[in-house]
Order: sequence, then C-alpha cells, then structure tokens
Amino acid sequence: MSAFFSLPSLGVLVLVNKRELADIIGYSERTLTDWQKDPSFPMANSGERGQANTYDTTAIIRWLIRREVALSGAESPRDRKDRLSADMMELEMAEKIGGLVLANEVEQQITTLVMAVKTEIVNGNHKLKTEIDTMYGIDTDIALLDEHSRTVLHTLSSYQPELDQGGGEGGQKI
Repeated sequence: MSAFFSLPSLGVLVLVNKRELADIIGYSERTLTDWQKDPSFPMANSGERGQANTYDTTAIIRWLIRREVALSGAESPRDRKDRLSADMMELEMAEKIGGLVLANEVEQQITTLVMAVKTEIVNGNHKLKTEIDTMYGIDTDIALLDEHSRTVLHTLSSYQPELDQGGGEGGQKI
C-alpha cells in the first residue's frame, strides 16, 4: 500500500492510489475517474503523465457525504418540471375516464341532493299522513309529522362528521 501518514490537527492523513481508494470506498476506478472531472473532487496530488494520482481518504469521504446530502434532497428544475407534467397528465387522464371529479362539481351535486332531500322530508308529510290515515283508519295530526320533520332537518343541519379516517371510537366516520 502506498500510504503516507501524518498527524494533522483533526485526524490522520492517509494518501492512497486510485485502486486502493476504490477498494476503500467501494466504487469502481471508472467511477472515480468520472468524479475527477468534477472540480470539487479532492485530489491530494494530481500525478503527472505516467505517475498515479494520490487521494486523501478523509477528504474523499467528506466529499462523498456532502455530495450525497446535496443529491438526496435536491430536485433539479428539469426533474420538477417532468414530475409536475406527469402529475398533470395523470390528473387529466383520471378526469377523462371518470376517476376524478372536480370539487366544484361535487359541491353542486351534493347541494342539489340535499335540497331534494329537504323538499321530500317537508313535502312528504302530506303523503305520509294520507297513507297512515288510509292504512290504519285514523286521522293523523299533520302538525306532529311537521314537527318531527323539523327536528330531523335541524339535526341534519348541525351534523359535523369527524374527519378521522382511522375508524376509532366516536361519532360518524366519513
């Protein structure tokens, strides 16, 4: 091993050749050659023609850590654009095949449905009174049915579903 040892203030300086560095850090010599094109790649000594480069293992490991940290959280502008374009295509496709409904369309449909239910509850009392009177031969008090409908509508108007998706204890789950 062509290592040179010295004791700088923060650690041991270990200089190695490319083959030894490849063995130490677990990357191929070809990868190291590619990395050398990066101006930030630390070389202890750039060998002249016919001489091997030497590398400070501590500096290389620090460089690798900085590189990996930078790559792990970074999304290039092009990658972001590609990801957003793909997301948009997925949304458009889902909308075309009916797997996606726009929120304002859902709100409009729900509002229409709720109004229809309210109307049925309020207007259905006269039909219900007629059916009860005919079926049981009695004269049902329509005010009693109307009061019951108002109570149901009041209860529904104050309904607050829990947004808990976990299905735990408590009220109505959505």
